[in-house]
Amino acid sequence: MSYRIATINLSPGKKSTTISDIFIAQPDAIKESLAGKLFIVIEINSNNNQALKVINFLIDRINHNYYQNDKILLRERISTLRPEHIFEAALAKTNTELSDFLHDEKIKIKNSQVNISVGIIYENILHFANSGKNKVFLFYKGESSEKTPSEKYKMVDLAKASRETSGYSDANKLFSNVMSGDLPTRSYVLVANEALPEYISQKQLKQIITTLPPASAVEQIKTTLAAINSYVSFQGLLMKNTILDKPKADAIPGLTQGPRDSIAELNVTEDTTEQLLSPSGILNVKKWLAYARNLWPGRAASQEKNTIALKKQIYSKKKSSQFLGNIFSMFKQGLIGLLNILYYLLRLLTNWQKIKNVIVNTGPNLVNAYKKFIAGIFNFSNKRKILLVTAIISILIFSVNIFINKQNQEKQAEENNYQALAELIEKKHNQAEASLLYSNDAGAQKLFNEITELLEQLPQITDEQKQKHQDFKDKLELQLEKTRRVVRLEETRELADLSKLNSQAKPINIFYSPSMEEIYIADPLDKSIYILEKNNIVTTVTDLGKPINDLKFPATARANSIYYFNNGSIIEFSAKDEAMRELSINLLHDASQFFGADTFGERLYMLNRQVNQIFRYNRSGDSFSAAYAWVQETADFSEAIDMSIDGHVYVLLDSGQALKYLRGKKIDFKLETVDPALNNPIKIFASVEQKFLYVLEPSEERLVLYDKSGQFIEQYRSPILGDCLDFAIDEANKKMYFLSGTSIYSAPAPHLETEE
Repeated sequence: MSYRIATINLSPGKKSTTISDIFIAQPDAIKESLAGKLFIVIEINSNNNQALKVINFLIDRINHNYYQNDKILLRERISTLRPEHIFEAALAKTNTELSDFLHDEKIKIKNSQVNISVGIIYENILHFANSGKNKVFLFYKGESSEKTPSEKYKMVDLAKASRETSGYSDANKLFSNVMSGDLPTRSYVLVANEALPEYISQKQLKQIITTLPPASAVEQIKTTLAAINSYVSFQGLLMKNTILDKPKADAIPGLTQGPRDSIAELNVTEDTTEQLLSPSGILNVKKWLAYARNLWPGRAASQEKNTIALKKQIYSKKKSSQFLGNIFSMFKQGLIGLLNILYYLLRLLTNWQKIKNVIVNTGPNLVNAYKKFIAGIFNFSNKRKILLVTAIISILIFSVNIFINKQNQEKQAEENNYQALAELIEKKHNQAEASLLYSNDAGAQKLFNEITELLEQLPQITDEQKQKHQDFKDKLELQLEKTRRVVRLEETRELADLSKLNSQAKPINIFYSPSMEEIYIADPLDKSIYILEKNNIVTTVTDLGKPINDLKFPATARANSIYYFNNGSIIEFSAKDEAMRELSINLLHDASQFFGADTFGERLYMLNRQVNQIFRYNRSGDSFSAAYAWVQETADFSEAIDMSIDGHVYVLLDSGQALKYLRGKKIDFKLETVDPALNNPIKIFASVEQKFLYVLEPSEERLVLYDKSGQFIEQYRSPILGDCLDFAIDEANKKMYFLSGTSIYSAPAPHLETEE
C-alpha cells in the first residue's frame, strides 16, 4: 500500500445543523489489488433522521456497487478494463437507486443539500467525483532543476478544477462527472467539508500537512479546531502518497557524489531516530560532544580530508576479485575458530581431572572474583567513586524514566481506545434509534448485535467505566424492548398474601369465576381452597372429610362450580355454597401421566402423555362415563405440559411451540417466534370470548400474547412474574390476576382496552 490515510471528524453533537460521516472501505487483499481503496466524505445540511438514513444508504450502495461488480474479477483477463470504468458505472447505478430510494421512503432531501466526495486510489492514481461544496486540495512540490531547486509545496483545489473543466452539472443526479489523475511523488490530498478551510487558513493547512505525518497532522488540526467556539461540524480525510522518489539518470553525472549523499542521509536518519527514541529528561551527550568538536581548530579541514580519502578508498578498490577474496578470508577465519573451539572442548572432556578441578574451583573462583571486584571498588580514587555513583544514579534515573514513559504511553493508548470504543457504541445507539423511528426492525436488530459485541470489549476496570457500561446496557435494553414489543406492567397491585393468613400456605393455581367475580386459590397440602372476594377479603374452605391428594387443572364445571383433578378422581367445588364433592372417573392409565385438563360444554377433556392421547369424558350423576379417545390420528404429546380449549384444543409443548386440534384432527398452526424465544413455558390459556392466546414463562418474567392464528402481539413483563405459578383473565373488568409465590396480584390488561 503506497499511501497513508487519516480522518478528521469533529461534531458539536445535538447543536449541529448538519449530519456527516466518513467511510474508508476495507476490502480483502485481492479486491484491493484489483480495484484499489474506496473512500467517502459526506455531509447533509439537515439534522433529522432522514438525513442519517440517506447517508447510510449512500455509503452502503456505493461500496456494494463498486466492490461487488463482476467486472472486477475480469480485470486480470481484460487489460482495457480499468478501475475508473467500474467506478463510473457504480456511481451511475447509485444515482438511479438513490432516486428510487427517496421516492419509496418519501424522504424530502434535495441533491443541493448533499455535499459528498467519493473516490478511489489505485496504483498511485486518484479517481474522484464531487458533488456539493466539499473541498479537494492537492499539495505537491513544484518542478525543480539543478539551477532552481524547489522544496516548497503548492496547493490546488481539484474540486474547483473539476467543475471548471467539465462545465456540466445535472441537478437531477448526485454524481455528474469523474476526475482522474496521477498523484505526484510525496504529495498529499485533503478532502474536507466547506467549513474546515474557512476556519483554518490555507497557509496554515499547508504548513501542518506538509511538515507532519498524516496521523500527527490530523491531531494538530483537531487541536486547532477544538479551540474554536463554534457549532460547526468539521470533517476531513487526509491521504499521503508514500512512494519514494526514483533517481534520474541525468541527475548523477558521476559516482563521486553518491557515497557522500548516502552517508549524510544515513547520519541524518540516525540522529533523527535517536532523538525520537531518547526519553525526556536525559542529556544528549553525543550532541554536546559534536558541538565541542566543531569548536576545535582545524576540524573543518580534517572533515573534508577524511571525506575525500573515504571516497577514494571506496571506489578505487571496488573489484569483484577483492570482494570474493574477502568472503573466502572470512569463511576461512570462521572455520579455523570453530575447529579451535571443538579441539578445546574435546581436550577438556577427555581430561576428567581437569573437569573435576573446574567444577570444584568454580564456587571459590566466583567468590574470589566477587571479593576482588568489591575490593577494587573500595580502592578506587574519590574521583572514580564519584563517577561510579553518578553512573549508577544515571542508569537508575534512565530506567525509571523509561518505565514511567512506557506506563504513560500505555495508559494514554488505553484511554484513547476506550474513548473511541465508547463513541462508536454511542453512534451505533443513535443509528439504531433512527432505524426504530422508521420501523426498520431488521436494521435495528443488526445494530443491536453489533452493540452487544462492542459492549463485551468495553473495559470495566474503574467505577466510572462500570457505570458507563451499565448505562449503555440499560439503553440497549430499552431499545430492544421496542423491537420485542415489550409492555411493562407498572400498575401491579398486591391483593392478598396467603402467608399472612396461613404461614404454611403452599398454593399451586388460581381460578377466576366471572359469575361470582371471585378468585379461588387451591392449596392441596393444606387440603384447602382460599377465596378472594371482591372486597379483597380472603376466606378458607377446608373439607377434611374428603380424601384430597391434589387439586390440579382447575376447569369450569356446571354453573358456579369448578373441577379439580385429584390424582384418581375429580373434586367438584361449588362456588355458590362453598362445598366439595368427589366424582369418580375411570382413567384407564397412570394418573401421573395426565398433564392438563379443561372443559368445553358439559364435557371434560384430559391430556395423557403416556399414550399420546386426549380423552373425553361425559358426566353422569356423580361419575364420568368411560373414556373416549378424542384424537383420531397419530399424535406425539411426549413434550406436552398444558392444554386449553376454546372450541379448538391447544396443546403447549415444553419447547415453546403449541399444537392445535379440531374435531380430533391436527390443523396447521404455529406460534410466531418471539425475542427472546420461548424456552420454559408452563401454562397456556385460550380465551373463549376474545381472540387472544396467552403463554406464561416465569423464567423470563413474562406473559406472551398471541392471536389465535399464532401471530405474536406483545409480551407483558414484570418482576412479579418471576415467581408466578398461575394466572387468570377477567375479560369483563379488563384485568389480569397472577399467583406469585403466596401473593395474588392484579394488573390492567391494555390489550383488552384496545379491543373496544
